[in-house]
Amino acid sequence: GRLRPAPARAAGSLQGAVEAWHDGRLDEAVRETRRAVASAGDGRAEERARSLLAVVLTDAGSLSEASEVARGHDATPDRSRERLVAAVTARRLLGDGRLDEAVRLARCCLRPATDSDPGPLVPLALSTVATATLRRRDLAATAALLRSRPLDGVAAPLTARLTWLDGQVAEAREGPVRAVELLAGLYDRPAAHRLLLAQEPAAAGWLVRTALAAGHRGRGEAIAGSAAALASATPGPAAASAAHAEGLLADDCAALQRAVDGHRDRWARASAAEDLAVALGAGQAVERNLVEVLDAALADYQGCGAERDAARVRARLRTLGVRRTHWQRRDRPASGWASLTETERTVARLVTEGLTNRQIAGRMFLSPHTVSFHLRHVFRKLDICSRVDLARLSMGHPETDAADSA
Repeated sequence: GRLRPAPARAAGSLQGAVEAWHDGRLDEAVRETRRAVASAGDGRAEERARSLLAVVLTDAGSLSEASEVARGHDATPDRSRERLVAAVTARRLLGDGRLDEAVRLARCCLRPATDSDPGPLVPLALSTVATATLRRRDLAATAALLRSRPLDGVAAPLTARLTWLDGQVAEAREGPVRAVELLAGLYDRPAAHRLLLAQEPAAAGWLVRTALAAGHRGRGEAIAGSAAALASATPGPAAASAAHAEGLLADDCAALQRAVDGHRDRWARASAAEDLAVALGAGQAVERNLVEVLDAALADYQGCGAERDAARVRARLRTLGVRRTHWQRRDRPASGWASLTETERTVARLVTEGLTNRQIAGRMFLSPHTVSFHLRHVFRKLDICSRVDLARLSMGHPETDAADSA
């Protein structure tokens, strides 16, 4: 038959790409979007296709290529392209653990968008900022951020990642039962949320682990089944996610090791390694092997700035009689906010949120005695005597303002 005009071919490829993307078939989405770019010609159609290609490549973990595509062939800057480059670059910085830079760039995409801005940018940037805030252990700021950004008109598959982040906050604050309740729609219709499993390599393992902890094995099996189906349809990173989910359900150390070996994303790899250590411990593995696996998890968590997760792994290591430092040595003044270590800042922030020492200990995976020790240092460095003084002093402080505006 006769070939369709180039604009029609581009539109058809773009529609097929979006359908594949929303279904989590990222390889197919990339191929179709490339076809759309090639046949679109110049102008707005090509820009739209390039924008989608950059976002899909980002979801697929091809961040270097995504950055090149986002910049485009035309060096002339415009607002739409600047936002696209910022969103893609922020995601790469997030993976590298450069959280401050990632948040700064991603925030540029959260300002009111114009009609020419690609639709996926806001959920991509919002998930980047929320993930960075969550990795810093600031649950209140993460929850406030997720509540404050309406996403009217955004396709449902693109918001599942944000729903999952909400679930992580709920699990940290109220436990796995509450998290499963909040994520019921995701658990009960996993086939409709395959994009989440494709774009977040750790999601399948996290969802299965949380379901098992809440006593909902059936829901965990549903997620594992969806992850396995995705791995069959899309070779590559999805196989590691499927192995992670399978290993958790079956207490299968070999499957969990395959997940560790296959994950390219640091946080996903660390999560699988931590789960492998738990499974090895249950099987009374040699203590030295446990420490090696946990040390690998700790290194990856620290590498991507996941402070809360790193604290949990250090707590596991302490039960084995191994202590790992949890601060970075650097020159600091003797007093004032700048003198506080990262741990002391976290303790101070949680105190101002109204948490007791015991509650803070649970959040930070420390003992109440250790929390008291850090709080005494905070009081001394800030020259104050009480929690009330700390709350007053923190009002209007630049760091507090930054957290609130994240």
